[in-house]
Amino acid sequence: DLELVWEKVLPIRSGEKLIWLSMLGGRVYGLSSRNYMVSLDPSDGRTIFARPVAEPDVPVGRLEMYGNVLLAVQSGEMVMMDPRDGHKLKAKRMEYGILCPPARNSSRIYLAGADRRLHVLRAKDGVELFEVAPDDGSLIDWVAADEQFVIFSTMSGRLVSMAADKPVRLWRFEVSK
Repeated sequence: DLELVWEKVLPIRSGEKLIWLSMLGGRVYGLSSRNYMVSLDPSDGRTIFARPVAEPDVPVGRLEMYGNVLLAVQSGEMVMMDPRDGHKLKAKRMEYGILCPPARNSSRIYLAGADRRLHVLRAKDGVELFEVAPDDGSLIDWVAADEQFVIFSTMSGRLVSMAADKPVRLWRFEVSK
């Protein structure tokens, strides 16, 4: 039988909705429809922080974590936040819309742009190193990275793997066929 360990009423206003819940780096993160973020300890429900992370009308994407930094997309900005308190560490405005959560390894950040390209940035300063595009020009809707390779998927049903440090395709798989 399942047993209730803890239950928590989230500190959000009446009429607000929880739009996503995620578990990263040993914490539970939730975001309300008015961009109020809460971080909880999953073992006991203790609040780590609860604060607004963007203006209520600014779209905020799902979080990703790399090391001790939370990565998010907020209305065309790539934002790095401190997981201890939710404060912005850095933000970089992009010239293109960003379609999905960023991916990262120790030296690079990978952003799927609304311009139908995967943009590869140097992690330490955000300088763009190169960009790649799917053969069919389709939008990229997901990206994951490690130290050796990057995999992204496209709206047309392709999975593509490339080298993490240069624009070299390793393989392509047609999911939709």
